[in-house]
Amino acid sequence: MQLNSSRLIGNSLQASNGEIGKVVDFYFDDQAWIIVYVIVNTGGWLADHKVLLSSYYLLKGVSSLGSFQVNLTKEEIRSCPDISTNKPVYQQQQLRSTVAMFQYRIETTDSQVGKLVDFIIDDETWDIEYLLIEMQSCLKGKKVLVAFKQVKYVRWDLSLIMVEITSSMLKTCPSYDPSEFSLQVLEH
Repeated sequence: MQLNSSRLIGNSLQASNGEIGKVVDFYFDDQAWIIVYVIVNTGGWLADHKVLLSSYYLLKGVSSLGSFQVNLTKEEIRSCPDISTNKPVYQQQQLRSTVAMFQYRIETTDSQVGKLVDFIIDDETWDIEYLLIEMQSCLKGKKVLVAFKQVKYVRWDLSLIMVEITSSMLKTCPSYDPSEFSLQVLEH
């Protein structure tokens, strides 16, 4: 199933023996565009730590009740790395925060057209499949989906994503409708 990453923020994670916390972010590999870690706020049971939980442990699919199931026990979660102590490791692996990228400017080959407002991820593979872009120019407020393979490059220092399409191509893309989520996207 394809889901908005922002809608997964705040969902609970269930270990085999109880709730382990809430999702606060996702870290993805900026070369492969795949979710590598889920950042979990463990709440009171583990002294309110934020831990890096490998997406490998997430069971396939997301519950309709707003929670994930993980293939670990609470005791195993205790041994997951704390986000504050492992910072150099995930930065060396070129991992990026999905939440930190919201509001990145989107530029086409011919102009600046909008901002990134969300990622669409596959909850079976944890691949980032689409960028959800909110147009800011002549179609202000229209939201469109663009396949991640259209990303030409990202300028992390400028909070800028360059896509390999023109602004006129974006304008003809169907509007994003979260109720239908038909994924009619621009993949030229």
